[in-house]
Amino acid sequence: QSTWGETVVFIMFVRVLATRGGVFGARALRALPTILPSFTRACRSLPFPAPVLIRRMSTASSGGTNRPPSMSGQDAGLRPSPPAGPSEGVIFEVDEATFQSKVLPLQETTPVILDYYADWCGPCKQLTPLLEQAVKKTKGAIRLAKINADDNPTLVQSLQVRSLPSVFLLFKGSVVDRFVGVPSEADLTRFVEGALKLSGGSAEGGADVSSGGVQVLAEAAEALEQNDIPKAAQLYAKVLSNSQWKDDHAVCLAGLLRCSLAEGNTEVAKDMAADLRKRFPDKLSLPVVANALAQLDLTSAFGDHPNNLSETELVERLKQNPLDHQARHDLALLLFQQGRHQAAIDEALQLVRRGRSWNEQAGKNLVLKFFDVLGVAHPLTVTNRKRLSAILFA
Repeated sequence: QSTWGETVVFIMFVRVLATRGGVFGARALRALPTILPSFTRACRSLPFPAPVLIRRMSTASSGGTNRPPSMSGQDAGLRPSPPAGPSEGVIFEVDEATFQSKVLPLQETTPVILDYYADWCGPCKQLTPLLEQAVKKTKGAIRLAKINADDNPTLVQSLQVRSLPSVFLLFKGSVVDRFVGVPSEADLTRFVEGALKLSGGSAEGGADVSSGGVQVLAEAAEALEQNDIPKAAQLYAKVLSNSQWKDDHAVCLAGLLRCSLAEGNTEVAKDMAADLRKRFPDKLSLPVVANALAQLDLTSAFGDHPNNLSETELVERLKQNPLDHQARHDLALLLFQQGRHQAAIDEALQLVRRGRSWNEQAGKNLVLKFFDVLGVAHPLTVTNRKRLSAILFA
């Protein structure tokens, strides 16, 4: 006769075996079928759903996979499954293997909300139904991609997720909005309405809530990508002059910094970076802000370096001494400035591999700056972040 405490501990133990135990877990679970009936009765007497644990036990005992191929939200007691019918494809799960094929092409034309969650996270279970309901109302104008943080550490690292739930709005290669935790209904409406304005739609029955300067910033970013610097600067200045859009001012300053770099005004860009760091220290990790600061750092590093050797000279130095870390660092910078991004990343990763601690981990820092400039959703960032992790944790 088990006590409640013993039963709960046993359930937690079985769940760890089923989800994290690997080969050992599978073998241990195969030894449990003799007590499965009594364990099933104990689980059914609990005040919370537990069939998923029983199902995982039964599957492992029969030599199958630890995780069932599909679970309804009610049976799992964890997360609702993607909806069927008209909403099929609007709400979906992604992982490190499918992120590049499912999310990256989609976010070029459609705003995609990334929902980082974990099965054990209570607030995540509160937020998911709210997000799903809001996204369904948009009738495909917005998509929701759910990411299990426990199973996808590389995707967690790519957006520097530190708390759950964490939600990001991804559009045209940039994170244009984000929040952590469970927002109020009004804040969630504003978030979704901002996404809708990017797509040119409106929520079915949704309130006409202002999204701040999100739409103007999107237009400014598009102008900057098209190298229309005057138009981009004008739009960024419009946001910066509006006190009601103060939440967007950090992103706005980052955009103006990029405009200055595009026009070759490095000193002006440095002044803006100093102002940005002073006024918005809590916004520096935003991908758009990190992108601008990384561009400035790379431009300064390339322009201020005293050697300024040609590619041929740097390659020759490396042939003579493959451990010439400064030459490899300079070569990576030069290649990136030329737009040969993959070649630059290859050299920077080689620097990490050969001289990880050199110059206060300059190789690793250089790779991360390349990622910041390219953007979190860029295919090169997604692919090469895995290579960096493999080197660092080898």
